[in-house]
Amino acid sequence: MKKYIYLAVSTMLLLTAVFLSGSMLTGQPLSAELFELEARSVNNTITASGRLEYRAGTAVKLPHNGIIDSIAVSNGDSVQKDDLLLSYCKIDDAYLSMLSQYTGLQDSSALVGLLSQYGDTEELLNEVKQYCPIEQVYASRSGKVTELNYDSGDFVGKDSLVLRIAEQQQAEIPVNINETSIRQIQIGQPAEIVFTALPDRRYSGKVSRLAKEAAVTNGLSGKETTVEVVLTLDEQDEDLRVGL
Repeated sequence: MKKYIYLAVSTMLLLTAVFLSGSMLTGQPLSAELFELEARSVNNTITASGRLEYRAGTAVKLPHNGIIDSIAVSNGDSVQKDDLLLSYCKIDDAYLSMLSQYTGLQDSSALVGLLSQYGDTEELLNEVKQYCPIEQVYASRSGKVTELNYDSGDFVGKDSLVLRIAEQQQAEIPVNINETSIRQIQIGQPAEIVFTALPDRRYSGKVSRLAKEAAVTNGLSGKETTVEVVLTLDEQDEDLRVGL
């Protein structure tokens, strides 16, 4: 066995010597080919669909329990900063204390619940006006009324959402991205937006927000886990309408 090993090693050494002696005798240098690498970016396109919406804007809530005296706006109205939105009768602690003497209820939430079940709201409103001050609520910014939940004479609990003012000048498009692709999405990434009503136009936008939580939504293949991604348009166009 050792004989064959020695024979193999001797053959390899002999071949190596032949190659080296041939290279030295010719005196020609070894040639090499140089390749220059060029960096290129690879774009991975993710497609999603959504509708153009006004930015959520400002939620108008009452800081106290109260009864709506009058509403100065309607759903869909455009408002300017400092415009009057509504007035309401503020149901303060003094009035609740007075009611507790007649009802025997000491808990403020129970008294408020009793008021909310009052049969004749107009009679209640007139009664409360005798004891409670009228407060007025003004718009803190310009925009469009996109949600109106109460009317005159309605009882409104503290911190209840009365109406919402959207930022009319800033539109956005929420889309749902499958959880398998969400790691590829980052805030600030560019987006190309095409509307069904304007198929010959391309609008530029960017990713402005990512939801912190995932949700189960209805997709083409049934229910899927997605994350809401909000796209913001970089430009304004009079042909664009909310809902497209």
